Amino acid sequence: MIKKTIYRFLRFTGVVLIIFLLFLFALQSLIFIQNFWPESYGLPGVVSRARVGVLEIKGPLFSADRYLEDLQRYEKRKDVKAVLLDIDSPGGAVAPIQELNEALERIKEQGKPVVAAIRSVGASGGYYLASSADTVVATPGSMVGSIGVQIQVMRIEELIDKVGIEYEVIKSGDYKDIGSPFREMSADEREVLRHMIMDVYDQFIEHIVQNREQLGRARVEEIADGSIFTGRQAYEKGLVDMVGTKNKALHLAGEAAGIEERPAVVEPRRQPAPLWGEQAAQLLDSVAGIFPRDDRSVRLLYMMSNWSHQND
Repeated sequence: MIKKTIYRFLRFTGVVLIIFLLFLFALQSLIFIQNFWPESYGLPGVVSRARVGVLEIKGPLFSADRYLEDLQRYEKRKDVKAVLLDIDSPGGAVAPIQELNEALERIKEQGKPVVAAIRSVGASGGYYLASSADTVVATPGSMVGSIGVQIQVMRIEELIDKVGIEYEVIKSGDYKDIGSPFREMSADEREVLRHMIMDVYDQFIEHIVQNREQLGRARVEEIADGSIFTGRQAYEKGLVDMVGTKNKALHLAGEAAGIEERPAVVEPRRQPAPLWGEQAAQLLDSVAGIFPRDDRSVRLLYMMSNWSHQND
């Protein structure tokens, strides 16, 4: 009798344990699908929890590819109801910043609010992207502004002379090799580049006027002389909507999306850090960002000069 009782108890316990393990497996599978599946729409009969998609823009921006992929995911995911821009950037090249801005506009057209959180630095192109948001929050001690454009031209003609190398160009027009690092730029060439810079500068101004309507063009032009402001000064000048932290910006994004409780977040897939250390990789990328890439000696930049990027 005692043996039968023990046997029944063990059998019952085993069945309960199996059911519990199956439940845990199903629950973990559901969590995995809803958090990591790129096109997750939830499972049939299951309501997906509303979330805020986080886009972290950190350091100089010279390519928008991985950010565009993340925004495309947020566009497709029905559970992502808003986007938080986590900005800690001095800007970068003009073209990728404008590409990323266009993707943010598509997000807003879907009815998904966008909130920007400027942490340490949101300058030049970093501010360009922040101003694309519906609401801009900046920490009081952050660096904001540096509105303007620059062209970096590398010159190595003196080095070439010292080495004893001659460089000759056969060109179809007077300006075909404008910005060449192997010779001094002429006054006419500087004027051509200045006109190009002013056109891109005007695009920056128009962007801010469009997104910060309360300022007006005259006020924006007055501020847009390349000056850098603290987050508190930027608030006083109308460049940001409020002073606060990333956590405050996250709550605002949730409220704008109609999420009553603290919103769950979706973060981009992170690339594995190099074996020799993430900080060393960031330092190398920062140093490399100073110099032209892809063999281009001239490039347009929405970027703050002499910047120093530090991790929080």
